[in-house]
Amino acid sequence: FPVLPPRTWCSSPSTPAGQRSDSRKREASPPMLQWKTASLAEMPFRQALLSDPATMAYNAPWAPPTGCLDFPVTKWAPWLERWTSHAPERFCAYLLSPEGQPVGEISWDDYGAEISTIIHAAYRGKGYGLEGLRILAALAFRHEEISCLCNHFEASRIPALRVHQKAGFEIAGEEDGLLTLRLSREQWLRGISAP
Repeated sequence: FPVLPPRTWCSSPSTPAGQRSDSRKREASPPMLQWKTASLAEMPFRQALLSDPATMAYNAPWAPPTGCLDFPVTKWAPWLERWTSHAPERFCAYLLSPEGQPVGEISWDDYGAEISTIIHAAYRGKGYGLEGLRILAALAFRHEEISCLCNHFEASRIPALRVHQKAGFEIAGEEDGLLTLRLSREQWLRGISAP
């Protein structure tokens, strides 16, 4: 499907496109991802993402047996209506590789109370999950109405926990095997201003 010209994750009136405004030190610099707001052009990718058993295996406890979710064409327009043009309450964007190929999706709902980062299984292990969380935080904290970001997942998902912690999230609690991870605006600002 056609990919529209993407925006870089740090494009803002004070930062020229293509330059990073996030000055955090990193052990290894992951590839520079780009992002674009969800549109009809990304819906075939979203459909493929949600129907891929390797990508959606983490979701199997809630959508047995594979974790895959049905996303037929009839759901595309209502989904776009719900998820676009509603920031800061909710937002969805697509992550694009340096070559412009979609690799995943980032989103928040309820002013950051629920976040999501889904990287297609074929693109995992490249640092895209960490970069996606950093993009998500940079976009969310542009809105003064968003004071923190939270994610909830099983304590057994050690790779997801490590990626969140690398992005600055801290464990805020655990109940019935589910972790709550939290990143406040203050933590994020301290992280990006660290030498």
